[in-house]
Amino acid sequence: TIDTDLTALKIATGTEIFGIQGTYTGPTLEWSSDQGSKTWSAAGTACATWGGRLPKLGEILNALSQQFVEGGTSGPGGFAGDTIYWSSTEVDSDFAWYGYNGSGYILNYVDSKDFEYSVRCVR
Repeated sequence: TIDTDLTALKIATGTEIFGIQGTYTGPTLEWSSDQGSKTWSAAGTACATWGGRLPKLGEILNALSQQFVEGGTSGPGGFAGDTIYWSSTEVDSDFAWYGYNGSGYILNYVDSKDFEYSVRCVR
């Protein structure tokens, strides 16, 4: 069962989130530095220019959890607090999921692809 009610506690305890678990042991991802605030489309272009892609929702939430729940002892680090990060996971042609870390929680929401949010890329 895939859980879309995503809190840091659930990620840290291994609940499956969009195919990724808190105990993620998949391929090691190389993460870019912050690419600035961009629309969803511009984020994808920036990641392609860097030689990568936008992370899947589960990947971004797992990385946020590793930094903010597990105390930064694992994961890529470098994520700003109280910041929204785009994921590649689309709802439809107008909306996509993003991950957010703030107020002690790692959350996910859906928003218009026209808004500008922070971007980290993976390859």
